[in-house]
Amino acid sequence: MKGCVVFVSAICVAGPLLGQDPLPGLARVSWLQGCWVSVSPERVVEENWTGARSGTMMGISRTLSGDSLAGYEVVILRERDTTLVYEAHPAEQAPAKFPAVHASDTGAVFENQMHDFPQRIGYSRVGRDSLFAYIEGWVSGRSRRMEFPYVRTPCEGAAPSAAAAAESASVTAFYREWFGSLHLGPDAYAGFYAVDGMLLPPNKPPAVGRAAIARWLREAQASLPYTVRPEGVTVDERSFLNPSWVLYRSTLRGQRIPNAGGAAVPFETKYFDLLHRTGAGRWEVVYRMWSDNR
Repeated sequence: MKGCVVFVSAICVAGPLLGQDPLPGLARVSWLQGCWVSVSPERVVEENWTGARSGTMMGISRTLSGDSLAGYEVVILRERDTTLVYEAHPAEQAPAKFPAVHASDTGAVFENQMHDFPQRIGYSRVGRDSLFAYIEGWVSGRSRRMEFPYVRTPCEGAAPSAAAAAESASVTAFYREWFGSLHLGPDAYAGFYAVDGMLLPPNKPPAVGRAAIARWLREAQASLPYTVRPEGVTVDERSFLNPSWVLYRSTLRGQRIPNAGGAAVPFETKYFDLLHRTGAGRWEVVYRMWSDNR
């Protein structure tokens, strides 16, 4: 995450007893849900957060410098056993995880002392409609800190139910077209990603850009020891952060049939996608990540 604009998405209060506080679930940081903006002469930082579901909160950040996009990041805040884990997925950089050392209804701190920069991410809650956030750590032997005063802002994209249904239908149509392209080959499938889109396979390096994604898919298809037989999608959730950005979660269940013969093996795969609508009105995939439960 060196040199990137970091999505400061989990909140912090500094104090001498941080490490002794209990590590609560997402209900204690539910006040983070909503849309926030930090404005300075150098930049505008926007953060949008969904509510908590299935042990996760998800968010997206973008940083603007004038009329230019300076950076963006996807964050997943997960419940892990008795703690929370902040998973940062910054643009064009490797993901990083920051376990909680403190979390409460007024703030939280997330740390990873092995990370390059930052090593600590934090926010404090300042009233109902304000947050104070920071990132800090050491760079080349020198301490560095960046601060972000946020205020709550109306979330874009509030729409009448008919319009919302039409938007949701456009996402469904996109997925139907995208998955229908699989028989056309990896290059056609990868063409549904953004030019700098990122595929994050479990426990493997990310594939960035359409050519790398097509190459990954080609190699994965060639090495699979089984045939996949889908049986249905059991979770289908989409959250419109604004008219141009959508978080999409789904769970696919089915059977894996060994190519060498033998009994089918059931599977359940959870997907998380970030979609962006281009200026031409077409959806494209910015991030895709997934994990297998079985």
